[in-house]
Amino acid sequence: MTNQLVVSVGAGCAQRKFIEKLKAHEYKVAAFGRGRNDPYAVSLCDYFEEIDTSNGAEAVSWIKSLGERVLGAGSFSGGGAIDTLQYIDRAFSLCTQIPGNLSVGIDKKEQQKLYKKIKAGHIETFYGDEFKDLTVKVKKDKMYIVKPVVGRGSLGVYTLSGKEVLEKINEQGLPGCVVQEYVEGKEYRVLLLVHNRTIKTLCPIRRESAAGSCLLGRLSFDMTAEALLNHYFKSLLSKMNVENSIVKADVLVHEGTVKLIEMDIGVGGGVYFVKYASEVQGFDIVDDYIGLITGGEVRNHMGLRKRGELVMDYVYHDYGDNVLLQDSLIKKMSDMLGGCSIQFNPLLKNKVGGRPQKNSDFIFCVIHNNRHLSNSDVNRLARLAVRETDIKVG
Repeated sequence: MTNQLVVSVGAGCAQRKFIEKLKAHEYKVAAFGRGRNDPYAVSLCDYFEEIDTSNGAEAVSWIKSLGERVLGAGSFSGGGAIDTLQYIDRAFSLCTQIPGNLSVGIDKKEQQKLYKKIKAGHIETFYGDEFKDLTVKVKKDKMYIVKPVVGRGSLGVYTLSGKEVLEKINEQGLPGCVVQEYVEGKEYRVLLLVHNRTIKTLCPIRRESAAGSCLLGRLSFDMTAEALLNHYFKSLLSKMNVENSIVKADVLVHEGTVKLIEMDIGVGGGVYFVKYASEVQGFDIVDDYIGLITGGEVRNHMGLRKRGELVMDYVYHDYGDNVLLQDSLIKKMSDMLGGCSIQFNPLLKNKVGGRPQKNSDFIFCVIHNNRHLSNSDVNRLARLAVRETDIKVG
């Protein structure tokens, strides 16, 4: 084992593979988190403490108390963990630290103010309680997105006409929300690895919603926007003075123009997204991420052939309160799709029940090469498979 310590911001199921890989590379690991910690991930750590992942000051104080040399820090968590990771990077002068002006938290209006300032292609955004701005600037004949000021995923996200927005303002206001202009275009989730100011990996993933909802439905690799996005991010990351980092960015592309919805610097998105991106890219992104945060090798994957035939579908289900027989379900889905890879949602603890309201309510996601099937088709097949392979509770 080396005498070099790597910090994991979080110790839940999202961090399990990351911590496993760090131990395989013989690094010492210090992890912290409060709430849904993964017992196995915690057992692998050399140091662990119950600290909220949004409390950067307490985390840094604890890490300093360990008396170890900190080589790097990483996370696959979201929300406040992103700010904490950036705070740790700067506190220990790590190779992945970013300029302080880029740490604007998870307030969606503050994010868009930053994107406007750095000319990243911002989306006009108002706070829901800015009555004067909204009544003057919201146009009845235009469409808008209403979403929580602070929030992740699809919970509380609505598409409304300007007329409906103004009616809601007059009736009850929109406290705790932002109102954003509706922008036409294809939505992409882009994963980037930046090493020594050079983009070593750029993976443009098309994001499509489940039918009739804002829930995440399908991810698919799309080469058509790669050149445009490569040019866009080269320019943007240079202006932002980002030297070494992993970046997850959600963008809209329309007629050669890029609008930035949201960008997480330092984390690569959730483990399911990273798993799919790794399958498409043909290498395990977690390995290169560890190389990046520890000052090691980061391979250049630009221009290499991708497995673009693969798609990943999110499956939702409200068929009673049942327990899944996972092995049987995997076999059934594999038979139906001619081979596939399935990741179950550990937060559901192997149960299915309740109408889905947010992205994290999916029961599993499945990677396969049947692009001709829609996300709705795959969900129909999954419902059949669940009915044939689950058992009733009680």
